[in-house]
Amino acid sequence: MPYTVTYRDAGIKRHEFDTYVRLLAKRGIDWTESQRVPEPGTTNRWLYVWPDRPQAQAFCDEIRRETGDPNWDVRDLPESTSVSPGPLMPIVIYMTWQSLGNTFVLHPHSRTAIRRRFPKARQVSSISVEYLTRSDFEQTHGPIWDHIALVLTGLSSEQLAELGGYRIYDPATEQTVYESCAVAAP
Repeated sequence: MPYTVTYRDAGIKRHEFDTYVRLLAKRGIDWTESQRVPEPGTTNRWLYVWPDRPQAQAFCDEIRRETGDPNWDVRDLPESTSVSPGPLMPIVIYMTWQSLGNTFVLHPHSRTAIRRRFPKARQVSSISVEYLTRSDFEQTHGPIWDHIALVLTGLSSEQLAELGGYRIYDPATEQTVYESCAVAAP
């Protein structure tokens, strides 16, 4: 029977999911290409599938200690659960507001995912886009999200899709601003 480790309430918060991914990596698990199931309460993240309960419980105990939160549980998955290979999350691009526009940077986990899967990709450290308002910019030049993602990651559209697409995220408001169509709802 397969197992997952998940949070009791709906959806794991962004900073908790970062800890989840970091602890998987610490255990040598490639979260950029692993057996996964959709995370309950979300439409765009996945949970690692553990092959046995003792491994899942050990990970659960570790994430409880790391987060200081006892609300992590091991969940039994029915044998009929559809498990698929792939990344646990799409590429995440942080967007911060500046006085004249936005600055875009890759989340550290996304940098790692790109390096692992596409070691020759030519990532850039950040992109700044200046404009009075985004709607003014987009009326003149069209939607900018795909352009920003391609330049920032150094990947093609097909390679981005292979990594699960991308999400533009505003950490100040803790809101997703945009998700590419490659971010398929599980």
